[in-house]
Amino acid sequence: MSCGIHYLASVFMAVTPKFVCSIPGNVSSVLYYNSSASSIEDVWTLWTSTDNYIVAQMENGEIWELNQCSRSRREGSLDLAYEYNGNKSVFSCSHGYIYDHTKWTSTIVTEWDLVCKREWLAKLTQPTFMLGVLIGAVIFGDIADRMGRRHIMWFTSIGQFLFGIVVAFTFDYYSFVVARFLLAMVSSGYLVVVFVYVTEYVGIKVRTWASMHVHAFFALGVMVVALVGFLVRTWWVYQIFLSITTLPFVLCCWMLPETPFWLLSVGRYEEAQKVINIMARWNKVSTPCKISELCSIQQDALVSSRTGDNDVSTTKKHNILDLFCNRYIARRTITVWLIWFTGSLGYYVFSLSSVNLGGNEYLNLFLIGVVELPSYVIACIGMDKLGRRNTLIPSLISSALICVLIMLIPQDFNALIILANMAGKFTIGVAFGLIYLYTAELYPTIVRSLAVGSGSMMCRVGSVVAPFCVYLTSIWIFMPLSMSKPRIAVIGAGLIGLSAAVCISETIPTCSVTIISDEFTPNTTSDVAAGMLIPHTYPGTPIYQQKQWFKETFDYLFAINNSSEAPSAGISLVSGWQIFKTSSSAELPFWSDIVLGFRAMTEMELKKFPQYRFGQAFTTLKCDCPSYLLWLEKSSQGSLCFTHLPDSQFKG
Repeated sequence: MSCGIHYLASVFMAVTPKFVCSIPGNVSSVLYYNSSASSIEDVWTLWTSTDNYIVAQMENGEIWELNQCSRSRREGSLDLAYEYNGNKSVFSCSHGYIYDHTKWTSTIVTEWDLVCKREWLAKLTQPTFMLGVLIGAVIFGDIADRMGRRHIMWFTSIGQFLFGIVVAFTFDYYSFVVARFLLAMVSSGYLVVVFVYVTEYVGIKVRTWASMHVHAFFALGVMVVALVGFLVRTWWVYQIFLSITTLPFVLCCWMLPETPFWLLSVGRYEEAQKVINIMARWNKVSTPCKISELCSIQQDALVSSRTGDNDVSTTKKHNILDLFCNRYIARRTITVWLIWFTGSLGYYVFSLSSVNLGGNEYLNLFLIGVVELPSYVIACIGMDKLGRRNTLIPSLISSALICVLIMLIPQDFNALIILANMAGKFTIGVAFGLIYLYTAELYPTIVRSLAVGSGSMMCRVGSVVAPFCVYLTSIWIFMPLSMSKPRIAVIGAGLIGLSAAVCISETIPTCSVTIISDEFTPNTTSDVAAGMLIPHTYPGTPIYQQKQWFKETFDYLFAINNSSEAPSAGISLVSGWQIFKTSSSAELPFWSDIVLGFRAMTEMELKKFPQYRFGQAFTTLKCDCPSYLLWLEKSSQGSLCFTHLPDSQFKG
């Protein structure tokens, strides 16, 4: 259970709450769209999108726009309005950040400002933990085969408790990561050795059910994380509570003897016989088994061990190369490793993503733990009735099919996505629980811990990759968006609205575009307009962005001009001037290299305009809007949907 606790503890420790840049001084009033408040903390419940900003007015009269990773001061404006098109001075978040503490009092993100440029540090907490788990699985699996199961269980259980407490009192991010890395190593070693210990201590008849108890308690650990996370919202207190729950396991370890299988594998036959005698007493067997009845040991070797002549030092030491001693064992090892990797990847993707599915994240994680318990029961029944392989294969195939199903479900169907996620966790739980026991049974005692440990290493490679798969949702939200048909609505049927709709339809042929407007051609404002294509500068929008917009528009219309559709589309080239009463500045307009033939007007040309001192000549495009609108409607027939909505409903 302690491993389940620590493996998923970061889902609530590394949560990123809502936040914006902090500003120096005291805030007198705050505005978010049409809602006003006296402090930023009062608008968190209204703030639904990280792309929006909060307007704050200071006591000295300054007005700031606060974004997540930047802040802008409005120049020359004392009017507290949400929209502003004047000049702004943009600053970095040098004064820190303001966080929403309504849900989480403190997380490592708010403790060390792991946002914006430092966001990647927060996202590395789980992968680095799993990297420690990977290394610990190999190291402690090998050491357990050399030194015994009991000593490693002592060391790792004590290490789990101590490093768990140390994590809570780390003073910066880097010490936190190092402490968690060491915690991961001992946790991984503990899980590997405990599983081998259980499988070696029980008989074949009950080994399946006994091994599944280990996984069942891991699932209980996940449920504990959800419960403690719900009750404790300060990360370091949360970590202390989780660590304290592992203390009973530390107190129990000293009572456990060494396994007779390991004692036999290293030639300590007399100690193995003592352990077997204890087991016989506990099971009320009057005549305990003899060592000679359990394994094919020559009698003279047994006598030699009792007289102290047995040389334990001559016992061969094994390493990971023994898992590839011949092609059959090598093929078996590679197959087992692939199953470990796949099972772990699916297990942790389903678990970590559960808190991002919507609804109550604590309930989602709790249910993820609950759904594991029946999966292990099914695994046990399947292994006893159908066998290991015949149970493993259907569970892996079912998990793959559910993953495909989740990718096909639209994001709006939140309840269905959660249900599919639970089903996926159930099926992968069957495979994930089974592979531990399957691996332990496929290899002899002398390399069993090494085999399980190396399999767990591959398992941790999958668990290292899993968080990155979950983080991809912030970049590539859902596969259905690329597989199903997105629906896009464009407001307005004038020149800009209709052009945008056609461009979207051509760029993304699989999408469904609907134009919503109160008027359509020939009754739009664009039907009585025409003119040259010349851009204007928009305050607050980067020049490179404006240049990109204009270039794309010019190239699009210029291609129409060069086609046979130009007359019916109303697109043609036109030459003209821009004249000014003041002298020109040294800087050319940003669109000068986009239009055709841009140059300064000659003195002879300027004589035609005696009141002007400077001018620019160029060739651009002219658009006859009525013709262009008719041409757009005709060319887009069948690809666009038109919906009439009265003006009164837009205002409402």
